[in-house]
Amino acid sequence: MTVIEPTESAVGAGRSCPERLERADERERVARLAGRQCVFDGGVLHGRDRAFRVVLAVHRSRTVGSSATCDITSEVVPSKFMSGACAVDGNMSGEAVERSVGAIHADEASLASAAAAVGGVHVALLADRSVDGWHRAVEAAGPSSSGRSYLISVEETVRGGAVSPSPGSAGQPIAGGVAIGTVEAPLSDPIQYLETVLSDLGDDPGAGGTVVVDDVGALVPSDADVESIISGLVEAAAASGLEFHTSTATNDDDAVLSALSRRVPADDDAERALTERLIAHLRRSDPTNFGYLRTHWREARRGLTAVEMSYPQSKQIHASIHDPETTPRTLGATLQALVTLGALDVWGDTVAANRYDLTRYDPTRVDTIGSLLTKPDD
Repeated sequence: MTVIEPTESAVGAGRSCPERLERADERERVARLAGRQCVFDGGVLHGRDRAFRVVLAVHRSRTVGSSATCDITSEVVPSKFMSGACAVDGNMSGEAVERSVGAIHADEASLASAAAAVGGVHVALLADRSVDGWHRAVEAAGPSSSGRSYLISVEETVRGGAVSPSPGSAGQPIAGGVAIGTVEAPLSDPIQYLETVLSDLGDDPGAGGTVVVDDVGALVPSDADVESIISGLVEAAAASGLEFHTSTATNDDDAVLSALSRRVPADDDAERALTERLIAHLRRSDPTNFGYLRTHWREARRGLTAVEMSYPQSKQIHASIHDPETTPRTLGATLQALVTLGALDVWGDTVAANRYDLTRYDPTRVDTIGSLLTKPDD
C-alpha cells in the first residue's frame, strides 16, 4: 500500500474516493493511512490531530527530509481514518509524508511562541495588532528565525489607496530579513492572495515555517463561503511546506472559528476554551440541535465509534448502534451539532443526504464536549 501525502492534483482526484467506496458498500475495506498530519516515531504512526492513532509494524525505515518512507504490515486500518486525498495502491508497502497543518492557540502570546519555535519562513497577516507589535512579540518569544519574515498589515482602509498586491513584489524591506506590506480588507480572493505571497517568497518549501493569520474573518468578504476559504488558506500554506496558525483570542467571529476548528487542530491549552466557546455559539445559533446534542451526545459517540464506513449517512451510523434511543433524524441533528463544534465534518460533494467525513472525526473533542455538557451549572 503506497500512501502519499496529497499534491494539489491528488486532492482534486481524491474527491471521488468516498463515492466509490460507498457504492461498493465497503465490501472491500482498503487499508489506507490517513490524516492531515502523519509522523513516524519508533514504529508508531501518530496523527497529530489526535483522531488517528494506529500502531504499525515497521520492517524498514529510512528518513526522507522530515518524513519517513517504510514498508509496513498492519491490521486492516479502520476505514474511518482514511483520507480521500491519499494516493493508494494494493501493495502493503507504504510511504507516509508529513503535511504541515499548524494549530489554533489560546492567545496571542502562545501564537507568537509557536511562530518563533517553528522558525523558518514566517508570513503574518495582521488585522488585530500592528506589524511592529507582532514583530517584537515573535522576537521576544524566542530566537530570531533564520528565514525571512513577511509581515502584512490588514486594514479596513489603506491610507492613500496604496495596496500591496503581495509583500514579495511590493513589500518594504527593513532590517534583519524582514519585509512589511499593507493590504485592504476584506480581500476579494484571500486564497489567491496568500498563494501569490507564498509564490513570491521563492524559498525552498522544505525549509518550513509558518503562516499566521490573527483574524481570519477580517480577510473574508461578507458573501463568501467561509468554509472553502479556510480550507484553501490551510492548503495553500501546506503546499509551500508552511504551518497555518491562528488564535481563539483574535478571531471574533464564532462561525469562522467553527470552520477553523474543522481544519486546524487546537493545541492543548486552547482545546477546552475553544470547545466551550463553540458550545455557546451553537446554543445561540441553533438551540434545537444544541438540545439534541445535550441529550444524545453519548449515543452519537457510540455510533461514530462503531460504524465501519468512512463517509456514512446518519442512518448508517444509526444502524451501527445497539438498542438506540435516537432516530436517524435526531441522531443526524446531533451529528450536525458535532460538526459545528469541530468534532466531525461533512463530506460536501454529495447531492443526497449528508455524508459525514469520519477521517476528520476527533474523539478527544467529543470527550471535551461531553465533560462541558455534563458540568454542573454554576
